[in-house]
Amino acid sequence: MMPTRLRTHAGRSAFTIVELLVVIGIIIVLMGILFPVISRIRRAAQVADTQNEISQIANACNAYYTTFNAYPGPLSNDQIESINNPKTPTFFVGLINPNNRSAGPAWKAQQVTGAENLVLGLMGGLSGVGTSPSGSSPIFDPTLVGLGAKNLNSVPGSFGGQTPAFFPNGSTYLMWCEQTNGGQPFQTTTYQTNDPGGNSLSPTFFTDQAGTRATDSFIPVFVDRFPTPGPLPILYLRARTGAKGVVSFLSASNYGQTPPQDPTTNSAAQYQYDLGDIVAYTAPNAAGRCIGLPTGKAHNLNALETVTWLPASVAKSAVTNIPDAFGYFANQAIPPTDTTVNINYTGRPRAVDQFMLISAGPDGIYGTADDITSFGDVSQ
Repeated sequence: MMPTRLRTHAGRSAFTIVELLVVIGIIIVLMGILFPVISRIRRAAQVADTQNEISQIANACNAYYTTFNAYPGPLSNDQIESINNPKTPTFFVGLINPNNRSAGPAWKAQQVTGAENLVLGLMGGLSGVGTSPSGSSPIFDPTLVGLGAKNLNSVPGSFGGQTPAFFPNGSTYLMWCEQTNGGQPFQTTTYQTNDPGGNSLSPTFFTDQAGTRATDSFIPVFVDRFPTPGPLPILYLRARTGAKGVVSFLSASNYGQTPPQDPTTNSAAQYQYDLGDIVAYTAPNAAGRCIGLPTGKAHNLNALETVTWLPASVAKSAVTNIPDAFGYFANQAIPPTDTTVNINYTGRPRAVDQFMLISAGPDGIYGTADDITSFGDVSQ
């Protein structure tokens, strides 16, 4: 017969159901506390990483300016995608197939964005100029991205050769979108010429992880560091130095001005910034952009604040109800001195005569308060 003392000890060697449930409950409570903390720490790290990226790009842009007395991008503001500068005739870019260089460039009608033009300026990618169906057009060679921009100017005495990449770490932040023959686009961090199945790959439009397709070209873009809902492109707008106004609007007819005219020259208006440079990534589906993007959802450019100093002849609702975030780009601390002229010329833009870099931030929506930019706090 087993001694009573030993029986008692043996009977207490295991957890009771109640004790087990208590332990499980404590674990669940601790997990409920720790998971949000870990999520916030991870998101804070992504914010810091994106801020560092934008700082590096801005420094590269300034280094480019020191060298060329202009901000990055081999294509002019009139050549990149723009609402107020429609491509007539269509703008073509030649695409070199590294697996078949002897075939020469395949000419494709493209809508090159400011974000893509930034990559071409800081990282390179254009191999030269050729004769497309619409005349003289640039040729893009995917294998040249990262080697530095080549001089495409044939004017005697111009800068020759090829400069090193102004953003040496840029490949870390590049996102390529490629597709197989007849297949679906997918994201890659490096350019690939063949997939494991032996099919040829080709660069294509930017397509996010949710399958939302932009209407840009096959040139890669720098993307932010937010895996959800991104990563999304770092937008780049290059100012027209010396031009008037804040930004151009999606449609001048919305404001009873068709077309907008410079009252001093009676010629077509020129603006510091043109939202057409970024519309491929921000316009809702109703505007014919971002295939598959629900109207007013996802990456859509939102108005951050109401412009309080518009002329009385212009309804404030007309500005805040369209996805151009007019107040987002205007420096609200500097109202215009003359509100009687066309509203495109009023106010003072942020980063006047310079450039803007914009990340959609943690929420994945451009034009909101959590955006990360090169020009500071967007809520002021």
